[in-house]
Amino acid sequence: MCATVGHNHPRIVQAIAEACEGALHLFSGMLSPLNEPALKLAKLYTGKFEVVGFTGAWHGMTSGAQSVNYFAGRKGYGPMMPGSLAIPAPNAYRCPVRHCRDPCDGTCLDVGFDAVDAQPTGSLAALIAEPVESAGGVIVPPEGYWQQVKQHCRARGMLLIFDEAQTVFRLGREFCLPAFRRRA
Repeated sequence: MCATVGHNHPRIVQAIAEACEGALHLFSGMLSPLNEPALKLAKLYTGKFEVVGFTGAWHGMTSGAQSVNYFAGRKGYGPMMPGSLAIPAPNAYRCPVRHCRDPCDGTCLDVGFDAVDAQPTGSLAALIAEPVESAGGVIVPPEGYWQQVKQHCRARGMLLIFDEAQTVFRLGREFCLPAFRRRA
């Protein structure tokens, strides 16, 4: 893994120093509890339990996070958490619905949510996503993709959780979600 963290910006240095009080670096196959609270909070806040993840996603090895891993880490542990659903990642190079190629036009997102709408028990709590899917192939979604995801989630009363553990520092000062920042 690569860890590009900038040029000694004081806030980055402080965050690294605070992180050094815990584990410095965990191999992705080891337990890392950081996404588990986000999933639990989404379920508590909405009162629902179904969580949607992207194919190719990696969110950790705790029980809830592992249930929305679709890249690896699911075999040998028995059943995953109930209510774990998957939709295709926006891979224009290998379109998951064999529709487009360079650029992705978002058809896979619509197909994915059609599948989600056909499966749930009426208890959709959240969608968890890596803004740039890392383990699944460093998949960078097309322009406007996250706004479409946000609209799909809002239409279904779902929360949107961004897992930026591996991608956050690679994407610059504004990180990857400038469209979601609050403007003054």
